[in-house]
Amino acid sequence: MGIIKDGLYEEGIDKDTEDDHLARALKKLQKDVEPYNDQLKDIEHSIRELVNTVDPRLEEHKRSLDKSDGERQARHTTLEQQILELVKKVEEEIAARSSLQADLEQAFDTLRTKLRIELQEATDAHHVKTDALGNSLR
Repeated sequence: MGIIKDGLYEEGIDKDTEDDHLARALKKLQKDVEPYNDQLKDIEHSIRELVNTVDPRLEEHKRSLDKSDGERQARHTTLEQQILELVKKVEEEIAARSSLQADLEQAFDTLRTKLRIELQEATDAHHVKTDALGNSLR
């Protein structure tokens, strides 16, 4: 038990010595800074003024940037929607033109067939008439 008491006693002395050393260092620091107290107060006042003027400006700039970012994102979204609408219209136009082309090709094929038939009938009728004329002249 005696060893523990001796160890604790020495530790207490060491602790007191360190506390005294720290207290002396703080007092010395206070003496070193004391002549500059007025200047430090002026500097502190200047810093507070700067904070009070700069901080609101920074907040205003932040709000402005947030607003412009929101507007930019809204314009971006609007442009995306317009582009999608244009793409849809172009695709619809392509489909409509393809359908029209198919309809026109079918109509031309039908017309071509009708014209061939009518031309063949006219040719056949002409042959019949010329054959009849030739037979009547003989």
